[in-house]
Amino acid sequence: MKHNAGILRERVHLLTLSEQPDGCAWQKTAAFRAAVSYPKGSNLFSKVGIGVRSVQLKLRRRDDLTLHHAMLLDGQHLFLTKIDLDTDRLYQTVEAAAITPVLCAVSRKEVTTDARHNRPTLTETKVYTFPACMTEKYLKFDSLTPQDVTETTYVLVTPKAVALRMGEVVTIGEDAFCVQIGHTLDPYKNEYEVMRKEDA
Repeated sequence: MKHNAGILRERVHLLTLSEQPDGCAWQKTAAFRAAVSYPKGSNLFSKVGIGVRSVQLKLRRRDDLTLHHAMLLDGQHLFLTKIDLDTDRLYQTVEAAAITPVLCAVSRKEVTTDARHNRPTLTETKVYTFPACMTEKYLKFDSLTPQDVTETTYVLVTPKAVALRMGEVVTIGEDAFCVQIGHTLDPYKNEYEVMRKEDA
């Protein structure tokens, strides 16, 4: 199949995760043109969460492009889920999920050595921030006494470099979520089920 380079009209930014001492963030590292389409159906970017709008991009072959990257199209963050090399080996087709990441924060205590007693001790708390794509898993309603409690479970899909611990509390905006289950076998991302409890 022959491709017309003139159809690559949309300007897209390539995003690379930048790691810093106090966290990580997506940074623009390149720009290119692509042909963009919106297939029917949802993109199931999460194995345990619900899908979101799907986006497909056709672009000139980039040997440096992997699923560790993300993209930005007209201000919309794109979570990459599949990269296929076309038969002519000159172009690539990229499938992505259109979902805006949220800024997350987790507080951790650093372990240092007590010089006087030569033993480990917990000292100052450091805040680690990172981006994650958040999708809902399910809504469970429990009837308890003396009041009803709603447990809302979400899935945080993070870059592979982000490792959370079970039981940690992740703050998103003004809400706090407890990490319940981690799914970390995927080579390009981690998924964490997080829960928030509140009165119904």
